[in-house]
Amino acid sequence: MTEYFIGMHCRFDDIKYKRDYTSRISGIEFCNFNEQKEIQRVLEIAKKIISK
Repeated sequence: MTEYFIGMHCRFDDIKYKRDYTSRISGIEFCNFNEQKEIQRVLEIAKKIISK
């Protein structure tokens, strides 16, 4: 099975996440986030995904 990842750089992009994250995506790469609030947003999304 092929794994696909999407990337987010510098900030969490809700529009890109909603558009690109589908059941075919195995993960999201987050990097170069400069603000704590962006990291908190990633954690919120991860908790929602894990609890499904």
